[in-house]
Amino acid sequence: MNKLFTLLFIFFLVTCFHVNAQVNLFEKGYIVQNGDTISGYIKNAPDLDLTQSIEFKENLAAPTITTFTPQQITSFTFESTGIIHTAVIADIIKGATTHKVERFAKLLLSGYTSLYKLELPTNELSIEIQKQNTFVYVLKKDGAYHTLGVYETYNNGTIRTNNRYRVILRAIFVDCETYEDNLDRLPFDDESIIEEVKKYNTCKAPASISNIYTIKPKPLIKHGFEGSYAKGSISKKEDYAGEGYALGYFWDVMHTDKSRHVSGKLGIGFMLYDYEDINSRDEPITESVIYLRFPVALQYNIIKDLKSDFIPFINFGATAQVSDELQIMQSVNIGMFYDRLRLSVGIENTRFTKGMTLFNFGVGIRLDDALRIPL
Repeated sequence: MNKLFTLLFIFFLVTCFHVNAQVNLFEKGYIVQNGDTISGYIKNAPDLDLTQSIEFKENLAAPTITTFTPQQITSFTFESTGIIHTAVIADIIKGATTHKVERFAKLLLSGYTSLYKLELPTNELSIEIQKQNTFVYVLKKDGAYHTLGVYETYNNGTIRTNNRYRVILRAIFVDCETYEDNLDRLPFDDESIIEEVKKYNTCKAPASISNIYTIKPKPLIKHGFEGSYAKGSISKKEDYAGEGYALGYFWDVMHTDKSRHVSGKLGIGFMLYDYEDINSRDEPITESVIYLRFPVALQYNIIKDLKSDFIPFINFGATAQVSDELQIMQSVNIGMFYDRLRLSVGIENTRFTKGMTLFNFGVGIRLDDALRIPL
């Protein structure tokens, strides 16, 4: 009976996965093309991939997918975040070479001048010692684009930093006599650059309003049902055998403004655990226990984009399980998200070297957006 339940449960998960996999690759949003705003659905992709192109369909059921590049549309926006991605022209500087590219960049500020942030691929970075070398800002003034970046050079065993963004800003801001120059101490981060550009906009056009679009990303939460099978043992007790079946709900939470490799996993559920303890001096003990379980773990995602179709992970944590008494189980798990499925194997132990050990195999199905109905 238990084996039949397990097979039916896995069949249900796989069925849900096939039904929902393709639908949920796309999120509601809109594009701007030739001055017209077109509503539809845009495919999830890592931020860096979105700088090059997007995949778009007018409705979720449409079989045709259209790819748009920065040469074809002015901007696009995911409805869930509200962040505007706009086509800009940027100078890519690496060593002694400079070339222009047209990319989608995130709009940070609009007004007399507009400010954008553009992520760069590895092959376009200068020597990457400082973390800010992974992106540049682009300032648009009077129809022209100016690239603001920090660059590194390596010469005779010495790495030198060129804060070129300060030189460029000083040249741009020179036409406002009342602007107070604070550029020598200007950090290269969103808040500082935005405030400085806003100050210049106010100087040049006091009557105009600078709109700031720094929207703090919402946590990305994957959640759904998870079932598992556990095989139990106790160290130095060869006559002990146990197994259990668990069902619960999990939440995998990633703060998208933090490291995208790290997320937290929370859960709640119950486990039916049967065990047999044979002792030569007494009668064999056979019992069933129902545990209420609360797993918590810190998870490292080997692929940093949690919207990817495939994400292997490893996590470390603890599980509080309650029956007639409280037990704290340390845990380590490895596994992967494969689109809607969450697969994992792991070990739980009441102590690191002694006590009851559970070897777990878990299968979960994500429900976030899974019930969304195409309109």
